[in-house]
Amino acid sequence: MKPTVYMLDIFYPQSRENVWRSFESSTPFMAFSEGDLVDPSAWSGSHSPIRLLRVIQVNHILTARDEQAEHKIEVFTEETIAYETPGEE
Repeated sequence: MKPTVYMLDIFYPQSRENVWRSFESSTPFMAFSEGDLVDPSAWSGSHSPIRLLRVIQVNHILTARDEQAEHKIEVFTEETIAYETPGEE
């Protein structure tokens, strides 16, 4: 059997259809959990360095094609604003 392929799709905020960024790797991605923040400021199409994506749902899709296992992670998001409250450094 061939090595597993790992794929990650991060969707535009409030979208279930439009992928903002896709990544592929031969090693697993870090775990994503509901409530995690993702900083998209370096990606094309990002509107502001103070806006972050909050993970609202994560789906794992496991398939096998041509004797190669695939693990795809779909990360659904909403937009939030990063800020510091008074007293934080």
